[in-house]
Amino acid sequence: MRIAVIGIGNDLRGDDGVGPEFVRTLKENNIHKIISHFPDLSLAELIKDYDLVIFVDVSINSNKVEIEEINQPKTYTLSHHFSIENVFWVCKKMYNHNLKGYILKIPGYDFGYKKTISQEAKKNMEQAIKVLELFIQNFYLQRGDKGGREENFCG
Repeated sequence: MRIAVIGIGNDLRGDDGVGPEFVRTLKENNIHKIISHFPDLSLAELIKDYDLVIFVDVSINSNKVEIEEINQPKTYTLSHHFSIENVFWVCKKMYNHNLKGYILKIPGYDFGYKKTISQEAKKNMEQAIKVLELFIQNFYLQRGDKGGREENFCG
């Protein structure tokens, strides 16, 4: 099974850089790691050959780490700015109808112009690693993959 984890965010805006930093800390070798400052249509081409895609992005609407399946958007954006949902569903419709996609949301707090992530967001990143490990293990098990996943993703 081919898995891609895509970190979305701007490294120059404090906690908005959580997605890219999360991807940089992953130690799992069987996962393809992609970093993008924002979701754009070129990502659809990059993710088309994967079985599972997990976008990692900062969340300003939640105080806890969450992973949720990407649902089909009610509308599609036809501009220079795309949502994660739009990118995923364009890929699914054009290339890979069996692609599974999720968003791992990591709460962020400080979005000032700086290259550092807040301590609170770093703690959330540590929790997100555990959430991702468990999620992928369960995903393998649901698919009937008896090998499971025992590797550490970080550290």
